[in-house]
Amino acid sequence: MNAGNASLPAFSLKRYRPGHGIIQPGKPVQNAFIESFNGTFRNECLNEHWILDLEDAQEIIQAWRIDDNTQRPHSSLGRKTPGGFALAAQTPLPLSRRACQNLALPPELEWSVC
Repeated sequence: MNAGNASLPAFSLKRYRPGHGIIQPGKPVQNAFIESFNGTFRNECLNEHWILDLEDAQEIIQAWRIDDNTQRPHSSLGRKTPGGFALAAQTPLPLSRRACQNLALPPELEWSVC
């Protein structure tokens, strides 16, 4: 091994350190989220349709994406659709009576928060 190639193995090992955004070849479990998505996408979309051309693929995938995000409940979101989960996250929860008392709000604001 000549001096010009000595740094190649060190660079390769550095490049594939777990936790740095790069998945090692042959190690799909390092990103289980995307592997799960790929399996779901393949089973529910790609295996169900004949794709004739790029335009057809775009239409099929767009229809699946809309259905997946608006109609299909996801177990990771407590069996809610992503749209329903996002809506619930934007809706503020009412404060408890004790939390309201600790805020010392002026009376005109108390009704809107508590």
